[in-house]
Amino acid sequence: MGTFAVKVTVLNSLDPSKSATVECLVDTGAAYSQLPSDTLDSLGITHFDERPCIFADGRRSMCRVGRAEFTYDSRQTPALVIFGESDAPALLGAMTLSAGIAGSPEHASAARELLRAADVALFAAKQAGRNRVVTADTLPSAPSPPAAG
Repeated sequence: MGTFAVKVTVLNSLDPSKSATVECLVDTGAAYSQLPSDTLDSLGITHFDERPCIFADGRRSMCRVGRAEFTYDSRQTPALVIFGESDAPALLGAMTLSAGIAGSPEHASAARELLRAADVALFAAKQAGRNRVVTADTLPSAPSPPAAG
C-alpha cells in the first residue's frame, strides 16, 4: 500500500455544475474515497447508505456513504465517497491488482497443474512489487508460493 497526493475535481453527478477542486491523498489501500462532510454538503451530494468502515488507524465506525464523480487528468469516473468529519483528510481510494496468468495447453494441461502455474505467477507478481501481472511463460524458474497453513 502506498500514498501520494493529486488534485481532483469532485462533481455532483446529479448536478455537474456543482464542483470543487480538492487535493486528495491517494491511498492504494482504501476501498472508499473520503471527503469532509461540509465539502460534500456544499456540492449537494447526499448519502444513500451507512456502512461499517475500518480506518487505517484501526478505528471502526458506521459511515455515511454517497456517490460523487471524480475527474483527474481528463478522466471522469463515479465513486463511492465517505462523509468524513470536518477535519478529516480528503482521500482518494484506489484499488490495485496483482494477477498470475496461465493458459492451457501452453502452461499445463491438467486443471491442478494449470492452477499451480497461475498461483506461481501470482506469487511472482506480488514479489515484484504488487500491482503487477505476470504470465507463467515469463518465469525463468518458477518461485514457490508460501506453504498454506
